[in-house]
Amino acid sequence: MSKIFNSEFEKINIEKIINDLKEKGYFSFNKAVTLDALNSIETETNKSKSNLNVNKISGVYNESQFFLTNLLAQSKTCYNYITSNLVTDISEKFIGEKFTISSLRYYETYGNHYMQWHTDNKSGTEFRKDLGIIFILYISDVYDGQFQYIEGSHKWSEFELKNNYDDELIDKNHKEKIINFKGPKGTIIIYNTRGIHRAKIVKDKNFVRKSIFLQVGKNQKSVPIILNSSYLKNIDDRLKMYLGFGIEDSNVIYPKTSLKNLPLNKNIYKLFIEYFAQRFKKFIKNLLNN
Repeated sequence: MSKIFNSEFEKINIEKIINDLKEKGYFSFNKAVTLDALNSIETETNKSKSNLNVNKISGVYNESQFFLTNLLAQSKTCYNYITSNLVTDISEKFIGEKFTISSLRYYETYGNHYMQWHTDNKSGTEFRKDLGIIFILYISDVYDGQFQYIEGSHKWSEFELKNNYDDELIDKNHKEKIINFKGPKGTIIIYNTRGIHRAKIVKDKNFVRKSIFLQVGKNQKSVPIILNSSYLKNIDDRLKMYLGFGIEDSNVIYPKTSLKNLPLNKNIYKLFIEYFAQRFKKFIKNLLNN
């Protein structure tokens, strides 16, 4: 099993993280996760990249992004990272004794993807004041298209009671507070869900940013999780709660996709070419046999 965290991050002072989350709204650490663990995650998640009508775990495309939400069924390394004592201890210290995974995904973002400034403490269109925390792990180097966060915005967003913000408003009133999180693969960013943030748009059509998104909230609603039972070792009540055992799975899985969202990229072209080639061969064979 790959060692998940670098030694420097394992020694981190959790109280320092919690204080930063309360005061600034964020905390980050470069190269927190080992290269071996990152390579394992990439290998394990890419197994689901080009599955169409295949009876196993698969990801989805949503225009200029690729998502794999069933990480805990596909990647043991992801499971070990997400259920690690370090991640769960930080979550419990910030949120309290009752905390549950409320959203989880590996995702790839491609060039020209636009993300609006927003907060993540929402249920549908409803602004929620519940405490929440998010971990973003860079699986690739990110020196463009980086995560951006408005420092201190978690302290005043709850008074506005809205989740989405126009670019013009942010540029006019909060530009000097924008923090850019450029960093190498393995960088972890932890932030308060009430804070206003986005990922910077990149115009390069060949751009790819790979990340893991983990959101943890109060023990009220859970996201539906498919779990590989072989990953479970020494599971206790705390871990069951965190994974949502017996908790209503009423959180909607993001993103909501269909054939309408399927882009025509090289992976999809390849699948369609293979499909039509196989169907044509079968058609000719049937024709010759009749």
